[in-house]
Amino acid sequence: MAAAAVVAAVVAAAVAAAVASVVVEAAAVAVAAIVVAVAVVVVIVAVAVAIVAAAATRLFAQQRNGRSQKLRLFLFFTMNDILIRQARPEDATGMGRVMVDTYLAAHHGQMPEEAWIKRRDEWTYEVSERGWRRSITELATQPEPNEFFYVAEYLPKSEIVGLAHGHRSKRDLLPNAGEVGSLYVGQDFQGRGIGRDLVRAVAAQLAAQGCGALIICAVTASSPARGFYEAIGGRVIGEADFDEEGWSIPQTVYGWDNIWAVPQTT
Repeated sequence: MAAAAVVAAVVAAAVAAAVASVVVEAAAVAVAAIVVAVAVVVVIVAVAVAIVAAAATRLFAQQRNGRSQKLRLFLFFTMNDILIRQARPEDATGMGRVMVDTYLAAHHGQMPEEAWIKRRDEWTYEVSERGWRRSITELATQPEPNEFFYVAEYLPKSEIVGLAHGHRSKRDLLPNAGEVGSLYVGQDFQGRGIGRDLVRAVAAQLAAQGCGALIICAVTASSPARGFYEAIGGRVIGEADFDEEGWSIPQTVYGWDNIWAVPQTT
């Protein structure tokens, strides 16, 4: 009996050892697989970063050497939850709301009251939306567009919270200049660098089309707008007038001699 018990114990120990060995080997294989997967992901990310860096380097080198390049799409992140991208027709609804709300709030008291009231009563969300949708749709049909539109999208809600419109400038204040024709950021999202990054996106697109300087106009009575453009390096280069439903609104013109001079941070 004792001998049988000893034999049974030895057999049980051997079986336990074999099972433990299999478990250890399986765990080692699983760990090795995880390590390999992580290594593969790291390599893929490194390659992607290298490709993007190389493309960016070529773009900047080409622009600085005076060779323009057609670049139809720029993506910029301003913060983790905001994406700056080119506008699409389906963005028109959000663009209409941002434009109407921000324009009326920003310029109340900065223009004749009659002009502001007329704008408020006649310029609905729907009217603004139709205008943006028409412009963006027409732009897509042009083989060599001379203007373009950007939006700031709040990613958690897929909401348009800012917009910018750029084109080649017809003013003779700076040679070979592009111009930011519209720049609006929703009131709840102001102060987060979104306006600056919209300007950067427009400037990059204009530079890709061969522009070497940048122009932006601000309503002269708007101290916040003027302070913003001065904070990102603009200098006063002239004055202009904007026709608002028959009323003349004074503007201050800001310029950047070097289109790449818009700073990364304010």
